[in-house]
Amino acid sequence: MQTDWQRDLRALLLDVHLTLVDDSHFPHHELPRLLQSEGVRIPREELERAYAKASEQVFDWPNLPPDTRIRDLHRRRLRRLYDLLRLDRDPERDLDVLYQRMRRCQLYRDAVDVLPALRARYRLAVVSNADEDDPLLEALQPVRHLFDVVVVSGEVGELKPSSLIFDIACEKLAVLPAQAAVVGDSPTSDVLGAHRAGLRAIWLNRKAKPWPEGIPEPDAVVRDFYELRDLLLPGREPTT
Repeated sequence: MQTDWQRDLRALLLDVHLTLVDDSHFPHHELPRLLQSEGVRIPREELERAYAKASEQVFDWPNLPPDTRIRDLHRRRLRRLYDLLRLDRDPERDLDVLYQRMRRCQLYRDAVDVLPALRARYRLAVVSNADEDDPLLEALQPVRHLFDVVVVSGEVGELKPSSLIFDIACEKLAVLPAQAAVVGDSPTSDVLGAHRAGLRAIWLNRKAKPWPEGIPEPDAVVRDFYELRDLLLPGREPTT
């Protein structure tokens, strides 16, 4: 049985990274291939530890300047990673290569399958921490016609979890925040951001991760878009 907030929904604001588009291999799987192709061999565990540390230090979403460009963050992470590993490499050059490889990323199959049904019931928006020329946005082309608007931080000048990016999306969709839900993988950028802006929050937890402490819990949790369909479209056969 649906709750009041589910019945009142008129719009869905969907994240891109690890929500609509599978970029799980970028860059921490592609980077070792790049390094190995140039004769740089680092034990996998050492590389993964350094990568996690560099990511934690750089991608502090709530405290980043609002006009931060995502490519700049990737560059700073590479620079910090190379410092930790004592590698003398050009982060900008390597990032160019990695960005080209990121263009191979594709939509999740479950997203492709379910988006048309969601579009028949809801207004849809892409809301992403992304630059205007982010390669990940190219992966959306097969389903771009299903979205009413695309709102990215590079155009807005604000990063999720700032309320502004969600406010702009709701305004473009002509809905109130209480009539919209954010669907995304990030507890901070998506769920916390949704709560701050007065929207409902649906956590897309593909990897069955534990919920982090200190962040208000989402209104619902789904593993994929099939479960999202079961949650939001009553009358359909539940996904097994």
